[in-house]
Amino acid sequence: MKKWIWYITSIIFILGISLFAYGFSQAIAIGIEVNRAPETAQPAQENSVKPQEVDAALVMGDSLARGTGDETGEGFAGYVIKGLEASRGESLPLYNIAVEGLRTDALLSQVNDPQTREGIRSSSLIMISIGGNDLRAIERLESNQESQYFKESLDSYLVKLDEILRIIRTENEDAPIVFIGLYNLDYSPSNQERSQYLIDWNQSTQRILESFEETLFTPTYDLFKLNLEEYISADGLHPNSKGYAAIGDRILKNLGD
Repeated sequence: MKKWIWYITSIIFILGISLFAYGFSQAIAIGIEVNRAPETAQPAQENSVKPQEVDAALVMGDSLARGTGDETGEGFAGYVIKGLEASRGESLPLYNIAVEGLRTDALLSQVNDPQTREGIRSSSLIMISIGGNDLRAIERLESNQESQYFKESLDSYLVKLDEILRIIRTENEDAPIVFIGLYNLDYSPSNQERSQYLIDWNQSTQRILESFEETLFTPTYDLFKLNLEEYISADGLHPNSKGYAAIGDRILKNLGD
């Protein structure tokens, strides 16, 4: 009887150890999968940047890059991809890792992420919208503080933008980089001083881009100046579907498609 008790106890012990080992290994596997997803990545259509998807288009930046305000959900990137697919006769995967409210320092952190770098290496087209949230903080300042804040913000932004572009070019020398310029929300003469800040911001951005190969600055200032009421969504800040379609159309013309 003692011998049978010993056998049964041994079998129970071995089964217990086996179940524990299996559960532990599963917990590790689940933890690895969770840790692979970067906190900053909020991919559109439940996608994330996948390095095996060669010839994909990558969109990064702020809410404008995300497509916020577009009733159709396309955003400028969606219209660009549709145009490219129509002209080339082949599908082009699109990965959107833009984050609403993103500033340039956060985008710099994002492009430094190993998974984002893999996505950059695999992309045949990279589209970026950034800087609007950096500049928009000027609206909360007193008029006598604006000039100094603008200079400091612009200088900081340009340093970070240059570093972002260098990282992209380190990972991918050939993919065109399309950068979206800022538009105005008030073109009235009473807002002339702040409008000049925005113009200077765009011009400085374009100069940085021109120091890198295969970059395209896409201006939007004139598009919205002539069509502001028609192109702005109900939130009064982001483009609507017509506004995004106009930006997408301009990008396609600049790309020659």
